[in-house]
Amino acid sequence: MKSEPHEIKQRLLLGANGTLPRPSAETCREAAARIAALEAENAKLAAEVERLRDAVLDLTPWEHSQGPVPDYESPLMSVFDSGVTYTIELLVKTLGVPSESVSWDAATETHDGDVGSVIYSALTSAFGEDWPHALAARPEGAPE
Repeated sequence: MKSEPHEIKQRLLLGANGTLPRPSAETCREAAARIAALEAENAKLAAEVERLRDAVLDLTPWEHSQGPVPDYESPLMSVFDSGVTYTIELLVKTLGVPSESVSWDAATETHDGDVGSVIYSALTSAFGEDWPHALAARPEGAPE
């Protein structure tokens, strides 16, 4: 007769009389220590979940894509920067400009300056150095 794997495992775990052997005191102490360590780890994880929940709730001013630019030290700044970077990358792609021809390192120390500088660089790469004057000189409604 063929035995099922779980039956074989059960026979190996059970004692001769078909019951689980009584664990030693050392085994019980080790199990208690492991349980205490897992409980401490769970408490740490619960605190981290709470911290992350609070951070997500801080996003509410942006739920309709509105709100002030976050402070530089805010954890939300990376979210904001990612959105700005995505938007500029999309502009560069739409203009058909190779990404490597755009100066991405503006370092003007302000958001407006950095973003403006990179956009200006993308437009210059797409239309040449005289693009601001050429656009200003073109009559309204004139074909491109």
